[in-house]
Amino acid sequence: MRDRAAVADAGPLIALARIGRWSLLPDVLGKVLVPEAVVSECVRDRSQPGAMAIQHALDNGLPVARRVERAPEWAALAQLLDLGEAEALTLAVAENLPVLMDERRGRGVALHLGVPVLGTGAVLIAAKQAGL
Repeated sequence: MRDRAAVADAGPLIALARIGRWSLLPDVLGKVLVPEAVVSECVRDRSQPGAMAIQHALDNGLPVARRVERAPEWAALAQLLDLGEAEALTLAVAENLPVLMDERRGRGVALHLGVPVLGTGAVLIAAKQAGL
């Protein structure tokens, strides 16, 4: 499953941070790009489970926060999805990368756009198979 990189949405980041398995992301996916809207969603409320772990990881360069150009395609996605999902898919399309996303509607839109989709479960399975 190891790609050169992947774009992550908030759900998988929060899930892995909550269980203390943040390190699986680079081990399984390589470089992880996170749109600014997803970063904001993950760390906005520091009292939420996983928020401090995500902020610490961001401060140490994993994952890599990215600004997303809000092209016309983004506007259409933002009407269907939340801001983080729209930015994650916009970045995935722009960078020609798979997206790490668990939310059903977002996954459906990603597949419609031809963006390969991975979920938290796929990361955990790949990590298990790799002995991580």
